[in-house]
Amino acid sequence: MRKNNELQIEIDDVYGCPGHCPGCVLSSIEKKSIQADMNINTFNQTIGSLEKFILKLSDLEKINITYGIGDHFLMNDSYLKYTYQKGSELIKKFNDFYPNDYHQSNGIFYSSSMIGKYETIMQKVHFLKSLEDTHQTPIYILAVLDPKHLYHKKFSEVYHKNIIDSQKILKKIDLSINLSIEAIHKITPEELFMFAIDNHFHEVTINWTPTEDNFIYSYMHNHILTNWLINFFEISVKTQKEKNITIGTSFVPVIMRTIDNLRCKEPEIQTLHESVDFNFYDLSYKSIQIDHLGQFFPKYEAIGDIGHGSRFGFNPIGNVHTDDIFDSFQNKSKYHQYEMMKNVSFKQCQQCDFQKYCANSGFHVYNKIISNQIKNKKNILITEKIKSNEKTGCWHPAKNLFEYFEKITTNK
Repeated sequence: MRKNNELQIEIDDVYGCPGHCPGCVLSSIEKKSIQADMNINTFNQTIGSLEKFILKLSDLEKINITYGIGDHFLMNDSYLKYTYQKGSELIKKFNDFYPNDYHQSNGIFYSSSMIGKYETIMQKVHFLKSLEDTHQTPIYILAVLDPKHLYHKKFSEVYHKNIIDSQKILKKIDLSINLSIEAIHKITPEELFMFAIDNHFHEVTINWTPTEDNFIYSYMHNHILTNWLINFFEISVKTQKEKNITIGTSFVPVIMRTIDNLRCKEPEIQTLHESVDFNFYDLSYKSIQIDHLGQFFPKYEAIGDIGHGSRFGFNPIGNVHTDDIFDSFQNKSKYHQYEMMKNVSFKQCQQCDFQKYCANSGFHVYNKIISNQIKNKKNILITEKIKSNEKTGCWHPAKNLFEYFEKITTNK
């Protein structure tokens, strides 16, 4: 089994964003914010709590801190400097506590829409580069690509230039896209892949995160989403063979790691409960998300990151103002293990060969979101689409994706 040796921390301090990606997890109200949503007291308490947390973990080699979910280029320079310095101090303490050869890759990620005047975006990028040069902790930008801006007659030139020139300066820009019905129709897998290749990106993070607010825009027929994802993967494999150019994808390693972890433990692990219990520490303790109120919860991976947060109907594990993170994970682990199993206990899940795979990844969160839509019965079109997907044996692409990639691992 591949052990998870990386601690991933997401601090959701900013929700404001000028973008309008239909597949975004942020609501229209959240996006209107023009200042940091996490107050400075909660931010400082978060960093302090994380310092204690990392000292109680074990078997770690890497750490990454992501400041999400909104556009951090809306923040002033003093805010960016403060959050960077605090994050850099935390990473350096981690490096001292876990000495190894991976420190040069430990870094801080800032999410950004890359929407705005060219001069404004470049000023932010140059400022972050100066911070990196001074403190020597790598900075990465999570640039959210919105296809409608990329191809918009009025905005495309500036938007394209913002992304490309930022890449030239920092050389550490990760491209991401929020999949929705609109996004899939606006950009093909080939177009996205070639955009990444032509502009020297090394990673494309593909997010599919349906929520209560965006469900009507993001939920689609399984074959459409599955084919788009598999086409992107097959293009990457072909390009690697023909041109020796590699583009990393977010969802493929998750699926392959899940398959590997569970297959190599069979038949030792027979039951769903045994598999969840066995994997819980690596899955949950080492990937943590903290919202603007200081509430923390485990963050899982599926087609992008998707956590046990309140926006998906879960209770938080605790709050940094009142609870020790490590102790809370231990005390509340049974609740979250129960949720992982409960949300793969629907009729079609019980008959599925990949039930354990969904439970031990973020795919079980999709089931909770979709089951809530069924209970609400707000939209006839959504209900019909869910029923149509259910006939394929799964409410979402998990079954199709696991079947496809398991064949690949078996044929290796």
